[in-house]
Amino acid sequence: MQCTPMKARNERRVTPATAMVFTIGYQSHSVESLVECLKLHGVEILMDVRQNPFSRKPGFSKRRLQDAISQAGIEYVHNPDLGTPPRIRSMYRGPSDVADVLAEYERHLSSNTKPIQSLARIAESKKVCLLCLESDHRMCHRGIIAQKLCEMTKWQPIHLM
Repeated sequence: MQCTPMKARNERRVTPATAMVFTIGYQSHSVESLVECLKLHGVEILMDVRQNPFSRKPGFSKRRLQDAISQAGIEYVHNPDLGTPPRIRSMYRGPSDVADVLAEYERHLSSNTKPIQSLARIAESKKVCLLCLESDHRMCHRGIIAQKLCEMTKWQPIHLM
């Protein structure tokens, strides 16, 4: 698995001096390739933004992932406050499409800015990467988190694949 930044249509290249936040989805990664990608980009904190950090994919439930990440010298932080609440997750089982669900998550995040403010304080001094399942940040709530954080801080998101 190759680890490269995903370039958005209007996104400019980011220089290392630019304040930034990384995001990554583990869907197309093994634990080993995820760790390799994080190390390649100098990530210091992997912030798991799943409300419930369980996975059917081997190695990606909280305890095993935390162990692997810690062994690689990267701090693992689970932040359930940035996860998708059950009432919004349940929209996936109804007639809503992904855009509707993400719009509802954005409204949720806009009404409770404390988790984003807390993330900003952490990311001021450490290289943080937000983790969730989906490979494409545009199909995942971590893309909304990165967008909100970058609107607040004027930083640049780097979405890793």
